[in-house]
Amino acid sequence: MASQASTVQFLCKNCQGIRLDDGVLDGFAGQSEDGYPVLEFESGREPKRVQVVYYEDLLPDLSGLLQSHQDTQCAFCRYLREAILRANIEVGPREILISVQYRWFTEQDEENLSCLSVALTSVQGRWKKYLFFKVESNEVDVASWLGIHRCPEPAVWCPENIEWVQDLLETTDNAANSSTIPRGLPTRLIDVGETWTCSPRIMHTADLGEQRVRYCALSYCWGGQKMLRRSSRRQKSRYRNFASASQSRR
Repeated sequence: MASQASTVQFLCKNCQGIRLDDGVLDGFAGQSEDGYPVLEFESGREPKRVQVVYYEDLLPDLSGLLQSHQDTQCAFCRYLREAILRANIEVGPREILISVQYRWFTEQDEENLSCLSVALTSVQGRWKKYLFFKVESNEVDVASWLGIHRCPEPAVWCPENIEWVQDLLETTDNAANSSTIPRGLPTRLIDVGETWTCSPRIMHTADLGEQRVRYCALSYCWGGQKMLRRSSRRQKSRYRNFASASQSRR
């Protein structure tokens, strides 16, 4: 209860809907192949959108969201305003409508929480723009229940992340035949080895010759302010192995 109360005090009255109430989804409890509980729906009754909050505000400053945050210290009002401002929507001063929704999508006959979408519409209805935010959770039960991804570990070369990459590659190997292996490869790849005890290293794909390999591309950025970067001074050492996994990585 203490955790729930501490969350509520950082959300204004308008933003309470960001705390998704699965009770309004009209679903039922199922079970995944791994034994975790999953949220399931009867055919034809799957939720496609769940309204979170609806605002009216004024570009370019979004003074309404700013005032709401200043008055209530609402974390979501601040986050939403900063996200819209970072999008650099160049439409000039005008009144807009902001609609925030949770969206679902169907994958292999399963309904999963897709994203948090933000629709920005001019009051006159002459234009509309969208922002989409991926929803993740560190809690395994929550991630399984909603069909979302777990948050990445902060240290990129930690055993958990390396095992995840290896599982991803193995899953791809089992799901596809050799004809789907891409013929073109990046100039360099990171070899994570067969077990997490191996030291990851950079390799030149030109050294593979005619050998065809599978690889995956990651879009996450790990670490804090001090990121790992490739430089001519460090390049040779990176072909042997990387430094300790406890350091920040990119």
